[in-house]
Amino acid sequence: MTGLISAGDVITGTGVPASTIIAGQLTPLLSGEVLGGAGRYTTNNPVTSSAQTITAGPGATVNYAVFCAYTQAINYLDNSSAPTGTVGTGGQGIAAGNCIPYNANSTAFPFPGNLQFIQQVNGAILGVSLYR
Repeated sequence: MTGLISAGDVITGTGVPASTIIAGQLTPLLSGEVLGGAGRYTTNNPVTSSAQTITAGPGATVNYAVFCAYTQAINYLDNSSAPTGTVGTGGQGIAAGNCIPYNANSTAFPFPGNLQFIQQVNGAILGVSLYR
């Protein structure tokens, strides 16, 4: 096992149907299982494989996203700098209870590390909807 497995990753290998993606990891983790690593996962297609190697990688291309600040305001930056929680100077703000559209410019899921979020106040919840 190398790297991390994430929801949305496409998996390939002998016995794996085309367009199969990871839906999520089963919990609770059993002995020897690691979050994002070796373990049991759900997929969108039934998988029966006795292959020694199954490969997971970034999933579908995302062209557009909507980000929502549900409970508290959130700041974000998409220029490789880390935002701060300071209102007005810590990045672009999303007010509590509001959503913003984001043109991902055909960036592969998950979004690149240059898109970062931080809560302005403890208890913020960020909602993310991704579209092809």
